[in-house]
Amino acid sequence: MAKKPPAADPAAPQLPQQLTSWDSVASPLEDDAQWWQLEIVGDVGAVEAARFDAEQCRIARADMSAGVWAKAGVVNCVFEDVNLANVFAQDCRMRRTSVTSVRGTGLQWTNGVVKDVVFRDCRLDLAGFRFSRFSHVVFDNCRLSGADFTAADLSGVRFESCDLSSAKFDEATMTGAVLRHCTLAGMRGVDGLRGASVTSTDLMSLTFTLADACGITVTQDQAGASRMPELGGFPDDRAPVLLASWRGNRAFQAPVVGEGGASWRSWSGRKMAA
Repeated sequence: MAKKPPAADPAAPQLPQQLTSWDSVASPLEDDAQWWQLEIVGDVGAVEAARFDAEQCRIARADMSAGVWAKAGVVNCVFEDVNLANVFAQDCRMRRTSVTSVRGTGLQWTNGVVKDVVFRDCRLDLAGFRFSRFSHVVFDNCRLSGADFTAADLSGVRFESCDLSSAKFDEATMTGAVLRHCTLAGMRGVDGLRGASVTSTDLMSLTFTLADACGITVTQDQAGASRMPELGGFPDDRAPVLLASWRGNRAFQAPVVGEGGASWRSWSGRKMAA
């Protein structure tokens, strides 16, 4: 069988060199608003707005938290250091956009479209993307613990160095998706991972979750632990053995065997977004 080619990188946003400073009085975020080539900084507010469009805008150091949006469009935009916590967005679309260092705890993007978007160094814990469709999307070094991807189409999406502990993937579509150097402990809906690619070291943190999904009871044999094969690929020169501890929402932990004996430590790749 021919190997499926890797998904294309997301198309970068295209912004003009000169942007107009946003005036909250002249161009408030409201129903049917049209934001075009604006530099938006400051407090936008917890606004209820429907059918607005933002195109070729840079939104930086802005507070848009707790907004309620419906059928809105974001195209060719850049979000930098923006507060999107607890925003509820229904039937919205985001295309050709970069999202960097954004706080999106509790963000709900339901039944939406996300295409050609890079999320980098974002805090998206407890965010919801239920029933949304993703295409050419990358999550890089993002905190997605407890995020809800129920019934989302994540085909070809790349998760790089992300914390996905306790994330939900029930009934998700992940054909061609890639999970690399991610924390996967406590993930729910592992059947939704069918068709995805997971690195061998990441797979260790799924051991107990997969066993539970298959109805397998795993018992810990302390006497046999020292005889288990050593595996490489961890960011230090000591050798972890294949024995993980999964306790609900806790991060992946592995016993590290060194000269002083075995000790427990957490590992989730490089430092996550704060």
